[in-house]
Amino acid sequence: MSFLLLIRIHTNLRKSCEPRNKRVGEFSDSAESSQPATKNQPGTERREKGAESTLPLSRVLDTRIDRPPKSIAPTDQPSTGGEEFFTSAGCSRPLINEEILFLKNSVPADFSRLPRSLEDIEYFKATELRQFLLYVGPIVLRNMRNKNMYTHFMTLSCAIRILCSHTLYFTYNNYALQLIKYFIQKYSFLYGPEFINHNVHGLVHLPADCLLHGPLDMFTCFKYENFLYQIKQKIQTTRCPLQQICNRLREQEQTKEQNNEKFPILYQQTKIKIINGERYAFYKKIQTEKFTLSTADNENCIMIRDESILCIDSIFQNISTLHIFITARKFLDPMPFFNSPCSFKLLNIYQTQSISEARYTVSISEVQAKCVKFLLKNNFVIMAMIHTN
Repeated sequence: MSFLLLIRIHTNLRKSCEPRNKRVGEFSDSAESSQPATKNQPGTERREKGAESTLPLSRVLDTRIDRPPKSIAPTDQPSTGGEEFFTSAGCSRPLINEEILFLKNSVPADFSRLPRSLEDIEYFKATELRQFLLYVGPIVLRNMRNKNMYTHFMTLSCAIRILCSHTLYFTYNNYALQLIKYFIQKYSFLYGPEFINHNVHGLVHLPADCLLHGPLDMFTCFKYENFLYQIKQKIQTTRCPLQQICNRLREQEQTKEQNNEKFPILYQQTKIKIINGERYAFYKKIQTEKFTLSTADNENCIMIRDESILCIDSIFQNISTLHIFITARKFLDPMPFFNSPCSFKLLNIYQTQSISEARYTVSISEVQAKCVKFLLKNNFVIMAMIHTN
């Protein structure tokens, strides 16, 4: 994006946020404080004062300089190692690493990577940091000695969860903005102003970006990184690479048009059973447009429309009507996993200690979201998966 806008490619608040801010902060130990910024039309400051470097003005700015803020390039989700967090919070790294590895078996296949030890945090990919922020971190950091830092961490976690949610990002956008502003203000107090860098400052722009472009995952750049890898795989020789890519992509589109799969899709039939005169086929796995469910322990937790949390025991289909059902047990007495900075019910994060012995039968259409079920020593922590809700 920096090449398109012709701005600095390094993380400098004065240049990398230039299309957004008129006012800039003050430097403190090689970092810049995050002061409230006046929204700026793209390129205005550089047109008035002139560029400090030899970079020319972007042709994007010559199209319509007075176009609305929607034209501003969105800020991508931040990724930072956060080494200062673990040292300042009084966390026991060995215990946290042990818990992370214990939770590893509970992570469903929806995640592209399994959780890793904090010893490898400097090598974490952005998707791993996102997983830690939204799912693993709230659990493994809950026992840290510095409760203010845990609340501070949860403030960012809740704000990003809201902005990632298709059902919450618009209604609670202003609330997410307030959480992010609070996070930035306390960040300087807890860690020092020298750690207010580009990634921290950029958070304040995310709510406005969501209003223009939708939930965070709708305009993330992660998918382009994955697609670039697929493009490289399509090149067989050094001759005519663009033609090769175009031909392979066209073939791929034609194949998709011919093989339009209809969801849901059932896999791994185990038996056929007659119940009340009707024949039912039992399966181990079902795939819908949004998620995949199975009877495996790390793939069998769901939330239905009445917000009950169920654990799937079996998946079966009526052979004559083709209606699909599941039998499941219900988690009893869900309790709040946290109460600050917002209600646990808003984000569908619960903890419970018991599950019913009685089985319930529900239609697959009643499933509202797939959940991650983390088994701890004395209870379960259950989180609705954002992309499936």
